[in-house]
Amino acid sequence: MFFERVAAQLAPLGADRATALLAHLATGEPADVPVDPALFEALRLEGFDRRHDPTLYQHADQLPVAVLLRWAKLLAAALAPHASSFHMVFPDGRHWPEALLTYSAGGTVLGHIGSATADKVPAATFEALLAADDLAPSALLVAALTPPVGEDDDLDFARFRQRLVKHMPGYADHLDRHLETVRPSLSPADEDVRLHVLRLLDTAHDTTLSRVATEIAQMAVAKQRRVRSKAEDLVRRSLDTAVPALRVLAASGKSTGRGLALRLLGSIAQEHGWADLWTFTWQTAHAQPSQAAEDLRAEWRAAGFGEVIAPAPLPVEPATVPFRSDAPTDEALARFWSLVQRDIEAHNDDARESQEEFEEDGHDVALNLLAQPDRRTMDALHHCLRNRDWRTGPQAGIDRFTAWNLVGPQIAALAEAGDLSPGAALRMLWFFDVLADDDSLLRPVWDVFTALRRGTGEPTLRGLRSIVESARVPGESLNSWPWYAASTEADWPGEVVWPYLRAHMHEVIRDMDARAGERGVLYRAIASMPAPPEPLLAALFEVALGSGKARAKEAQDALAGHPDLARRLEAARTDTRAAVRKNAEAWAARLG
Repeated sequence: MFFERVAAQLAPLGADRATALLAHLATGEPADVPVDPALFEALRLEGFDRRHDPTLYQHADQLPVAVLLRWAKLLAAALAPHASSFHMVFPDGRHWPEALLTYSAGGTVLGHIGSATADKVPAATFEALLAADDLAPSALLVAALTPPVGEDDDLDFARFRQRLVKHMPGYADHLDRHLETVRPSLSPADEDVRLHVLRLLDTAHDTTLSRVATEIAQMAVAKQRRVRSKAEDLVRRSLDTAVPALRVLAASGKSTGRGLALRLLGSIAQEHGWADLWTFTWQTAHAQPSQAAEDLRAEWRAAGFGEVIAPAPLPVEPATVPFRSDAPTDEALARFWSLVQRDIEAHNDDARESQEEFEEDGHDVALNLLAQPDRRTMDALHHCLRNRDWRTGPQAGIDRFTAWNLVGPQIAALAEAGDLSPGAALRMLWFFDVLADDDSLLRPVWDVFTALRRGTGEPTLRGLRSIVESARVPGESLNSWPWYAASTEADWPGEVVWPYLRAHMHEVIRDMDARAGERGVLYRAIASMPAPPEPLLAALFEVALGSGKARAKEAQDALAGHPDLARRLEAARTDTRAAVRKNAEAWAARLG
């Protein structure tokens, strides 16, 4: 199948040259094959109007290593005129690992970043390829952890390509095998590099994280908020080893780090009901004269926390929520394709009309028409919806504009009509590559699942997290839900949001005063919870009494009429922090 698909791509080069190239791939002879712009065009390596075929990499692990290595080197050779677009560093200026990584994910080295959900070449296969080319089996991992090279405006693209590494099948085992090789890269100083390294640890085994708990704990008390937030998530996956490391930092680290370590330890103790850890945190905080420790003690007093009694642990809920994945009927899919084709043709009609108007005005404008989905694409979607190994199959290969603006609304219409299960909705979003970029959910996800709620009443927010995690998209990406919920708040009422807030309380608290998103949606959800967890409610009151005027006003509006408002306002008026006292007086005056 691999050679058949390669032959189809090489056909425009003519029979003789295509035959020579195929012979080179199969046997290594002839050893030298001419590489010119014609090969670049035939393989569609630019990847914008005509995409390189990602189905070439299905079952790549079943190809002979020598064949796949020659193919990867052929890709890199065809891209030689664009060598400046490579960013990952390998010995002797070799580029084939980055070329293979990028194109197997449906991307290009010229700009299109590809899909993080693509997983065509397993990590073990890459190890074998690297060894066959006399490189260390860990060379790809080391390159992924190394700061990328290039102009500043290219670094986001470069880091995304590097993060494709963590989505390779078998990556977690690969990282665990080579952890000592990359350990020196786990303590960078630069904020962007720290975030990059932490993202590469997202999909590690918990046991692997435990082996680097000291490095993670140090980043969890970093000055940079974004670094701390990301590291805290990894700390909570390695508590047995991370908590002792944090205790050391809380007792003897740098001044700023001590306060941040105490805050994190206190949060962990409260979440789990660990009395011994709470006592250590309380006593250590009261023994330190720093302003950070004083601020923390004031927060605890305002929340009513004492030295001995720690909050009871929250009820344990299942980590994942089961969901249906039955495929839509053939009739529903036929209707979907018919509407997609209609909308594409309508868009093309508008393009033709616009071109005619420009030509009448004397302007020479190219006519760019969107391609209609072909039978191969329709069959691939059928496979995606009806097979357990759907993530190993091809994606649509439709450009992002068409998928986002013309296909996405029809997936939502299918969902609202009750013709999609949650799992089928996820698969369609993945198939059309509008699920996630750079570990962030894309807008069509929210549109489709909001429509699904209108049509079927499912999923809950916790359920949606389980759904996206099943596609290897980090569950934390769902914390952006307040950004989208402003216009659909009624579709996600409290009872379908509150369990999520409880289950992921530490993430919610961490992001409580973040600037991004429609934070009022989050604040109202917390304030309306029946018997909200004390740390969550205390964090919301901290925002309401904080220095960010816009956020404080939104939090105060959400807390209007809350039964605990009077008590907390009275406590805040005697807070040791002058700013909190001032804000409490202003809030009380506004309430009359």
